[in-house]
Amino acid sequence: MPVLFSAAGSSDPVNPNPRKRAASRRGKDIEEEEAPVPKARAVSKSAPSAKPGKRSNYAKMALHKYIEYREVNPYLSPRSPQMASSGVNAWFYTPSQVYVFQDCYGKKLKPVPEQRAVDVDYMRKNPGYFGEALEMCEKFGLLPIMQVQCDYVQKLIAQFYATVYMGVDDARTLTWMTKNKVLSCSWARFAQLLGYKWRPDPEKTGVNGWRVHDNSKCCDPVVLAPLYIEGSKYKPGLIKNLKPVYDIMNRVYLNTIAVKGGNFDAIHSFHIDLMLQTYLHKDVEGPEAVMDVMDVLWNDLWLTILDRQSCSYGPYFMLMIVDAWSSATDGEDLWESIRDADITPHRVRRPKVKDHNPFRDEDPKLKDTVMPDMPEIDEEEDSDADPDYDPVVQRPVEEPSWFKKLMGKLHKSFCLKVDLQERMYEEHARAKKDRQRQKQILRHLQLPVSDGSEGIITPKEKWISSHRWSSDDEAGAGPSSSAGGTGL
Repeated sequence: MPVLFSAAGSSDPVNPNPRKRAASRRGKDIEEEEAPVPKARAVSKSAPSAKPGKRSNYAKMALHKYIEYREVNPYLSPRSPQMASSGVNAWFYTPSQVYVFQDCYGKKLKPVPEQRAVDVDYMRKNPGYFGEALEMCEKFGLLPIMQVQCDYVQKLIAQFYATVYMGVDDARTLTWMTKNKVLSCSWARFAQLLGYKWRPDPEKTGVNGWRVHDNSKCCDPVVLAPLYIEGSKYKPGLIKNLKPVYDIMNRVYLNTIAVKGGNFDAIHSFHIDLMLQTYLHKDVEGPEAVMDVMDVLWNDLWLTILDRQSCSYGPYFMLMIVDAWSSATDGEDLWESIRDADITPHRVRRPKVKDHNPFRDEDPKLKDTVMPDMPEIDEEEDSDADPDYDPVVQRPVEEPSWFKKLMGKLHKSFCLKVDLQERMYEEHARAKKDRQRQKQILRHLQLPVSDGSEGIITPKEKWISSHRWSSDDEAGAGPSSSAGGTGL
């Protein structure tokens, strides 16, 4: 049975907030001009015009055209009988949704980036290291979403991203396709499933907390300078040498409200604003310290849709999909129709305790020292932890992925080189033996034959060493020519 847990309370849904459509919430490298806001009764829109016989590729479509396409509600028009028929088309409302799925998500084996719930209890057991960050998570209101855990299905989340329409109504209604059914959910209900009570805030008064995406453009990474360890070598926009509390918060964000599919060492786009606001609200107390978590998710959903690279927040939207499916089918459990092999588990992450000494690699005298605030970990108590995560990390446990790939390529190249050299030697030995047989035939026919070196076959190791590749020689030396070898 898949894991299905929500931190939601028992409060009823409240009146939600209307959707925001500012260009500032449309992702990095987006043109600054405002895209047109769709009317409330806009008709459905198929794929943009293309050359006769050739359709548009939605993965390569210009951003402003893709924005126009996604801002139109396709569910206002009746569904064609062809799309409602059996087959793969039954999973989509319009032909253009089929193309979006195929072009943007269908070719990816795992379009949903991995994220994990955060082990809050483990953080509480190590107050010396996690104490300050855990206090910030609590006053920011992050604890509910950190503990939400729900398994998900890659294909259903990709279908959600290919078909979802983010409503401009007061309820911020999401409408999408799951399998062959049209489902919908208000933003307030989604917030309730995640453990939050969302209230409308059309005037941006901050009744739900401080926001991240209110600026027209994301900040420059240089604003993050105060977040780094003083005196260390750092580059704004990278996670190296962040102060411990901000490094921990960054790792929490990457598993909750700033999920991404790669480049985890970089802080870019509105992730910069998130880290900046974290710094500005670090010492704030009371209601002013609460973050508007649902506003962050709303805007980041729109950014991810426009990015067309991945389908973030799979566990959260799967929780919503299962709830909406049950409401639309009189209590039917969606999990009963899903194979176990199609389920991706949403595991719990136990955050690592890192060594944040920025001068360790610069001063050899500090190689064996430990930071004074490093907590002591009871290994026996944590023996049942996730084996993928070590409690204390002072050195990398394994080589980075790029090093493994490089070594793999070098290994293949070396094996190919050895194989070619062995084949060349076999051909050398065969040619010698062929000449020996030819001369034996000529002698049998009593024809004059001169003696040669065909009777002497060079030993394998000696022959290979004298026919080295140019890459094996010293600088400026080519393959040996004294032995008559051929360099490659």
